[in-house]
Order: sequence, then C-alpha cells, then structure tokens
Amino acid sequence: MAEKKINIKKDLLMTVGNAKQCKLCNKIFSSQFKAVEHVHEAHNDIKAIKSKIVEQISKKNIEVKNEGWKCKFCGLIFKTKPETVPHLKEIHGIVKLGAQKRSLQKL
Repeated sequence: MAEKKINIKKDLLMTVGNAKQCKLCNKIFSSQFKAVEHVHEAHNDIKAIKSKIVEQISKKNIEVKNEGWKCKFCGLIFKTKPETVPHLKEIHGIVKLGAQKRSLQKL
C-alpha cells in the first residue's frame, strides 16, 4: 500500500504553491496527505486508467512529430486539438475547458 501511495505522489499529483493538485481532476488540496487520500478514493482504479492509456497509444500507433498536441499526463499525441477532448474526458476525467487547455502541450 505504501508503494502505491508513493507512485500516486509522483504520477498523479503536482505541487501548486504550498498545495497539491490532482492531475486527473485538477482538484486542489491543502496537504499532500489529503491529496493522496483523494486519489485513492476518487480514482481508485489507477491500473485500469494506465492500461487504457497504453492500449490507446498502441491502437493509434502514434509517431512523435513536431506538430499537433501532446497530452501532458500520458504523452499521447493528437493531430488536432478537438481530437484531445474525448481522450482527456475518458482517460483522465478532465471535463472543464480550462483544465483541458492546461493538460495539452502544442508541438
């Protein structure tokens, strides 16, 4: 269990000032403990999320190019920005437009 919580801290949380933010839903927490507990309770099927990402990458047979949009969470690359919306909603649970914009990187 402790190993799983360490992975959560590294993979699914980011520091925002003195707070921690969940990368999956962008909720902000005052302490790391509360953030880790949130991920454990709200997003408890992390293995399924990661396997969906791997499956999606292998299905699309993605090549790294210097154009398009890259998901900051899993590195998946899309040709157009509208293609990222279903991915961000289904895989990462990000539905708010502002959070979606922050989740992408222009290549």
